Amino acid sequence: MATRTTMSMQPSSGCQVNRRFRPFTTPSASVNTAHYRRRRLKAVAALQTSNATARYNALWHEFTKRVEGEWEGVTATFNSAGAPQPLPERFVPSAYKEWGVELFDWQSQCSSVIVASGNDGSQLDLRNLLKRLMPRVGCEADAVAFVEEAADVWSADGGGPVKPVAASGSYVAAPAELPAATAAAASTATTDRGSSNSSSTQPKLEFCLASPSSSPSGEQPGSRLRLVLTLAQQGEGGQWQVALAELSRETYDGPFNGGAELSGCAGGSAPFAQQVPTTQQQLAGEWRVRGEVLRYARKEASGLLDLEESEASETKTDPDRKRMSRLDGPGALLLPLGVWVGCDASDADTLMLEVGVLRGETERDLAVCRYKQGRLETVMFATEVK
Repeated sequence: MATRTTMSMQPSSGCQVNRRFRPFTTPSASVNTAHYRRRRLKAVAALQTSNATARYNALWHEFTKRVEGEWEGVTATFNSAGAPQPLPERFVPSAYKEWGVELFDWQSQCSSVIVASGNDGSQLDLRNLLKRLMPRVGCEADAVAFVEEAADVWSADGGGPVKPVAASGSYVAAPAELPAATAAAASTATTDRGSSNSSSTQPKLEFCLASPSSSPSGEQPGSRLRLVLTLAQQGEGGQWQVALAELSRETYDGPFNGGAELSGCAGGSAPFAQQVPTTQQQLAGEWRVRGEVLRYARKEASGLLDLEESEASETKTDPDRKRMSRLDGPGALLLPLGVWVGCDASDADTLMLEVGVLRGETERDLAVCRYKQGRLETVMFATEVK
């Protein structure tokens, strides 16, 4: 860091004094000190930025190792009351209809890969190729029919270079801005994909919470829960509420191959849509943050998210900071697999969204999004214990 030294000298008796020379006085010294203070602050800010960049790059490297690959699983959709939604009739074999059997779970396979994006290809994005395998009666066909969706998960985040991710493979994909209230604000999302729930007036947010790796080295991904929330504006005030929640439970099945190999009728996980949902009793108790809270915040200058300085929970003295979850009480959307969703739009200018999953009786992971005046302000990841 460059420094500047100021020297003050008294002229000797044999020297001609330059009358223009004005020795430093107290006000000038004060201004000079303020100048150096500003330079020091700029230098510290630059160093913090450099450290944050290095920290984020290391975090991103770990994230990519645990998010890329083939993920085999089951996907189900729930409405705003937490009721599982049946599969569209056009995908259900006639035999099930004749037997009066409703299907609620898709066998699915998600192929995740990091790709270059942006006009010049300088940005990185996560692309998910989700295949939903058609329901069958037994193994009546050798070929596996499926419907496929491809999505770059951060396509609506404003194009920032920093994505809200965690080293575990968890991530959040949220639009940088929510659409303004419209005359169609009270429209109701439907469960038939490709219809009104894909409207630009009903934004989607994707939360992925990865479980700790079960491999001896800790390098191989384990399992994860992905939750895609569809929002809709309700009532005269146009408050944002969760209209649909699409939950996928996925297990790592190998390196990325673009879904070239499908699991077939013998693969897949057990259906969960009709399992008992999470209870308020399971979520109750004195929870506190354990370890680091990853916090991404929007910078005023760029309007984009950036990773903030790390703070361990042990250093926080504010009692309110000991617990990050605020929306796990009454009013939370309770889903199977230990999952809950909290949504709070009681403040006209603020929208809070919280997604969490229980890891046994005394541990849980969660991610939180906060919007202010329709703009994404913060994304946070934390683990809580009790």
